[in-house]
Amino acid sequence: MAANPLASQMSKEEQKFVVEIQKSVNKALQSRDTQKKADAATNSSTRTAPRPVVAIFDAVLAKEKQRIAKQYAGLRVAMKLTCKMDGPSWKASVTVTVSYPLVKRGGMSYQVKSGDTLWAIAERTYGSGLYWTEIEKANKAAVSSKGNFILAGVPLSLPVIEVVPDKCVQPVIIQKPKPTPKPAAKKARPVATPILKIDLKGKPQVTTIKKPGMTIIVTTTLKGVLKAQKPGAVSVSFNPRTYETEIDNGAKPFKTSFKIKGLSEGSISIASNVTGTTWTSKISFGRTLSPKLTLSPKPVKFTNNGIIYKGSVGLEIEVKVIPDKPKVQPQPIPIGDQVADWLSENSRTLAGAGLIVTAGALVVVTIGEDIVTLGAGIADDPISFAAAAGMARQGLMMIR
Repeated sequence: MAANPLASQMSKEEQKFVVEIQKSVNKALQSRDTQKKADAATNSSTRTAPRPVVAIFDAVLAKEKQRIAKQYAGLRVAMKLTCKMDGPSWKASVTVTVSYPLVKRGGMSYQVKSGDTLWAIAERTYGSGLYWTEIEKANKAAVSSKGNFILAGVPLSLPVIEVVPDKCVQPVIIQKPKPTPKPAAKKARPVATPILKIDLKGKPQVTTIKKPGMTIIVTTTLKGVLKAQKPGAVSVSFNPRTYETEIDNGAKPFKTSFKIKGLSEGSISIASNVTGTTWTSKISFGRTLSPKLTLSPKPVKFTNNGIIYKGSVGLEIEVKVIPDKPKVQPQPIPIGDQVADWLSENSRTLAGAGLIVTAGALVVVTIGEDIVTLGAGIADDPISFAAAAGMARQGLMMIR
């Protein structure tokens, strides 16, 4: 059971109540009217106060107890009456003890919701936000001492604390709390699923196209990076490994979607049937039968299985033409012209040919950009995982 952080303040207030109550009750017992009645009831000198005299003091005390019960609702107030002879008169006084009744609260787990604050959680659980420090102490792995940052979805252990019940007069520190401390007022935020990076650079992919008279070998390498994110908040059951696999599998249709759209002596076009993006570059076989070229990166964006992918993708291509047999003619035609003629005749056939570009994509979890607040959108103004981890210590692993 956690110690009550307000115990010292409560003890001081109990002593303050003792002084207040004792003073007011003794004033009533020793009032002129009460003393006059007690003296009138005194008809003999005895070691103990006569019953009629005690009855008068008891009646005053009973009335005072009713007043005290209302004014100091719920407090445990005990009074001991003492009667003492002072000259010809019996006089009465009380000794008072005061204590707060305490009840146990807490002792359960609570899953943080979006918008929660440590102050509000403490207020609902214990009756005052001032108990937030005990929640912090009991959840050092989930609450950072540097900012008391809590994430939505994180389970917190609410310690058992003996507190003053609601129906009892509350300690002054609770009645008039200071402004909410900034750390305890920080709202819990849902955290979006991580943004993962997919490095598209893999082994060059070779596609062979055989046509009468020659063979065309196209070697293609994808270059670029995709950022992927599944919209929504990270749940308590979030598993980074499973998420990584889901991201990688969702990118496969894109990685196998590239086909030749057009190939001629003057240009080559490759398109993705997933994004509808087309990469086009000039190409010439006049100087070499194995031209190499780079198709500049273009922005791409697509969604698969609820996962949003976007990034910039380019291609490196080498087109190698191998004639089956050189044609023997009285006036040999340059091989570049032969290729040009052949491509001119077969360009329609080649369009849409089975050129499939794949890449040995590797999912890379980039710690610097993993976490974004829910609603910020993919890669827009990300709150870094490093920052979140600095505040919440264990970040995603804490949520699991």
